[in-house]
Amino acid sequence: MTDSVHFSTYNFTNAKKIFFFFTFFVNLLFEGIPFELRSDDYIDAEWDYLYEKFDQTFLGLFPDFKEKLNALLREDERIGEKLRHGHLSNELRIFALIRLGVNEPARIAFLRKSPTTIYNYRVKLRNAALDRAHFEEQVRGL
Repeated sequence: MTDSVHFSTYNFTNAKKIFFFFTFFVNLLFEGIPFELRSDDYIDAEWDYLYEKFDQTFLGLFPDFKEKLNALLREDERIGEKLRHGHLSNELRIFALIRLGVNEPARIAFLRKSPTTIYNYRVKLRNAALDRAHFEEQVRGL
C-alpha cells in the first residue's frame, strides 16, 4: 500500500471516528432537553413571537409608519396595505429598523434574512420611491 493510500485510509477512518464521537456527544448533550425545545416548530414559534412583539412595540411608537412609508412610494408600489392591523411584513420590518437608525445589513439580519435579501428589499423599495436619491434619508425622518 502506498503512503498516499495509507494516509487517505487513515484520515477516512479518523473522520468516521470523529463523526461517531461528535454525534455521540451531541446526542448525550440533548438527551436531557425536551424534544419540543429541539424542534424547528418551537424555534419558529419563538421567532413569530419576537416578530409579533417587535411589530406591536414599533407600531406603538410609530402608529402611522406604514402610511407614511407608503406616501414615499409610487401608488402602484405601496406595501403592507393588506396586512392585519398591528402587523408588519419583512420589508416593513427592515425599514422600521432603518427608521430606528439600524442601517447595517449585518444588524438587520437578526430578522433571519440574509444580507443579500435585505439589500434586495432595500433596492426594490428605493426603486419604487418617488424620490429615489433621498428615500432612506426620508425613511429615517418618518
